[in-house]
Amino acid sequence: MNSAARPPPAASARAPWTATPRYTALRIRVGQGLGGKVLAEGRPIRTANYREDPDIPPDFREVALAERFVAEIAVPIRIEKAVAGVLFVIRRTARAFSAADETILIRLADQAAIAIANARLFQDQLGEAAGAWPDGGGHRARPEQHAGDHPRPGRATAAAR
Repeated sequence: MNSAARPPPAASARAPWTATPRYTALRIRVGQGLGGKVLAEGRPIRTANYREDPDIPPDFREVALAERFVAEIAVPIRIEKAVAGVLFVIRRTARAFSAADETILIRLADQAAIAIANARLFQDQLGEAAGAWPDGGGHRARPEQHAGDHPRPGRATAAAR
């Protein structure tokens, strides 16, 4: 069946998982909850029953109940041996995460770390490049030019007119 022939979803249908404002408002606190423990300890942590885990703070537990979270696994995203973030996977079913799941998630976290590090390097390069351009617009002044008379994007220079 092609997408044009599919009936529209029912008005009450919800995406398999959509972050609610209550969930997105939560912030990881070092040492609290699964993610906070991962930040503090720098090791993967999993729980088969998030809602019953005694290490979960009440405000996180309330959201877990509302969102119907059951099992959760969190692994550190490490950049240069420091924990730069946490990668979470949450299930709404009573199926615990396995050691194999953890291994896969660690590999994904390693890939995320590489992507984050590359993005930071790119931003650093952009910052350095912008500092090298007198106008910050990507045009380096030629040695015979002064900072005030270099070409800018969209403007004709005296030599080009």
